Amino acid sequence: MNKLFTLLSILFLTFSFSQQQVTIGTQGTGLYFKSQENVYITNIKIRFENDVQLQRTSVFEQYWVPLLIDPNDFSLSWSASSGTGDDSVQMLLSANSVNAAFKPTNNEFKQLYEFAAENTLVTIVEVAGFVSTDGSTPAPDDLVQLTFDLDNTLSIDKVAFDQVLPYPNPFNDVINISGLKEVAQATVFDVTGREVFRCDITPTNNTLNVNFLTNSIYFLNIDNGISSKAYAMFKK
Repeated sequence: MNKLFTLLSILFLTFSFSQQQVTIGTQGTGLYFKSQENVYITNIKIRFENDVQLQRTSVFEQYWVPLLIDPNDFSLSWSASSGTGDDSVQMLLSANSVNAAFKPTNNEFKQLYEFAAENTLVTIVEVAGFVSTDGSTPAPDDLVQLTFDLDNTLSIDKVAFDQVLPYPNPFNDVINISGLKEVAQATVFDVTGREVFRCDITPTNNTLNVNFLTNSIYFLNIDNGISSKAYAMFKK
């Protein structure tokens, strides 16, 4: 019995440590990653087939903010202007401290950045971070090299609006949006196409205060940076 228990324990530990803690890959113009539960990432060094040219250049746009513990303590560096050599195809994402590490995605892909044109991830040079079962952050000296996997055949549904539902419709003062799984931008247009309201929304902050609108038909557009969907709404 003890031998059986020991054998099962060895098999369990072998399986656990053989799993990749982080997966990084590309699909179309998007760069994605996912990490196991409790796995925090502080450093990613990756190399691409073509020069790195990003569609979005601000670290603080919607792709970054929901993934960071502290979005004000993070640095992104790449050199697409050199034109030749490793610098032009290499990207380094580095947290200035462990408090700025990427939160675990619980094995759900999150988008890091969008390229100006399709690009292929060729090599993952390094991924560093830590594993925290209680959410606490270790000392910088305790960071370790994480196991990783490169996957450029990601199966990611770009239309993430199957469960998204604005309500009530008709509405009075507010519009609630249920079913969100990520940060998005909500924009309201009147019947002439003029923008009358815009704000960022999240799964927990998903109420639009639009009590200033007059009674009419409006169009609510929800955009997650990859795709968008419009909804006809009526203010009564």
